[in-house]
Amino acid sequence: MKFALFIISTTLFVVFYIPLSRMEANLQNNSNGGIISLQFAFTQSRAEYIINSWNTELKPVALNSIYIDFGWIIAYVLLIVSFALFLEKPVITVFAVIAGALDFIENSIHLVVLNRDLLDLIPVASVIACAKFLSIIIAVFLVTLFAVLRIKNRGRADAK
Repeated sequence: MKFALFIISTTLFVVFYIPLSRMEANLQNNSNGGIISLQFAFTQSRAEYIINSWNTELKPVALNSIYIDFGWIIAYVLLIVSFALFLEKPVITVFAVIAGALDFIENSIHLVVLNRDLLDLIPVASVIACAKFLSIIIAVFLVTLFAVLRIKNRGRADAK
């Protein structure tokens, strides 16, 4: 079960990451910033500057990127959960689920911003993005920490 979840989540992670990275590169290279720039815009004026640079050609790319990101949320949460299961550390799952929930809320806000021009929501979306990335960083740190400790403890057990 653990291994199957790992394989499925890794596959989904890659399947969603490839188009997301291409869309982000397209936005970054042909405008004043991509979705990541929008996530950390913090101000209405900065967000408006980014969104206006997308024009009618790139705005659909940005919207599609957000829609695809909903799938990537599931993939990265499941991938982190698979590591938590391998390591038998459920606390990691808590941070993964928090990150996924925050990402879902953030994406929803960005869709409202882009479809209804409600730039007032940008500061909220940016704060949520920071909390999301912090949750991801903590989850990855815990995976790394517990994996290193497990390897270290296994080495001590083998030495005895």
